[in-house]
Amino acid sequence: GEVGMPLAEMALAWILRQPNVASALVGASRPEQIEANCKAVAISLSQDTLEKIEQILS
Repeated sequence: GEVGMPLAEMALAWILRQPNVASALVGASRPEQIEANCKAVAISLSQDTLEKIEQILS
């Protein structure tokens, strides 16, 4: 993707950083999807990326 990570990882990283979100329910049909979901926990989104996401959602 444009920010150097798959969209699913970026979306999960974003949702986990929302103040009103305590957890996220995710599904996986392949082992690599589970690995990607686990990676999302450690992703730090840049301020620029966060602003772009907010712009898209507003």
